Amino acid sequence: MSKLIYNYHTHTSRCGHAIGEDEEYIKKAIDFGIKRLGISDHIFFPGFNEPGVRGNYEQLDEYLNTFRNFREKYKDKVEMKIGFEAEYFPSYKEYYFDLIKKGDIEYLILGQHYGEFDGKFRPYYENIMRYAEDVKEAVSLGIFKYVAHPDHFLLGVKSWNEECEKVARIIFEACEKSNIPIEINILGIRQYRPYPCKEFFRLSKEYKLKYVLGVDAHNPNDFNQPDIDKAFEYLEELGIDIIDLII
Repeated sequence: MSKLIYNYHTHTSRCGHAIGEDEEYIKKAIDFGIKRLGISDHIFFPGFNEPGVRGNYEQLDEYLNTFRNFREKYKDKVEMKIGFEAEYFPSYKEYYFDLIKKGDIEYLILGQHYGEFDGKFRPYYENIMRYAEDVKEAVSLGIFKYVAHPDHFLLGVKSWNEECEKVARIIFEACEKSNIPIEINILGIRQYRPYPCKEFFRLSKEYKLKYVLGVDAHNPNDFNQPDIDKAFEYLEELGIDIIDLII
């Protein structure tokens, strides 16, 4: 049985598609043996409400204060960080920098679920090459700690093909250049999604990359040994080692 002692990919019910009380996530993570826990709900954007996907910007102070209080309460049991999982939208670039600069949050992970097209936010289903370019630009900024589910673009692809390989290589080259880890996403394993993709990660071994695991918790019960065991079996099959990520 392999041990996971960190997780920086944890959501809350504020996003509208996760369930469970805030404190339950912390308690379950501690019970599982997590020593470093990051809370990273889907980022709130000023002037951009998206019910069922992310919380409203007006919830920012409550989000920060809630987990600052829990961090103090559980400081003897777990080291906590407060951040966001964020898409990179160019029109919000200064907002990301401001959040980090002001110290409102302690980290960002890049979760590129969809992109900004002519001022509108849409999936990449018809343009996965744009996904690669957006990830490339995002990691070059130096504000994202790692790339969550870097193979998320495969949700819109029927099967692995030459274009997928081109997209993957752009991502790998960018992450290698910026020394940004990529994530093996346990939610994808748990829900049998197209990611994490074995073809994608086999190809990644041609590059000098760092790897992390992310629980991508949307339920306190997502901190469980069977899912973690599956993730480590996946890593063993691919011959990939994860780093002990410290934020």
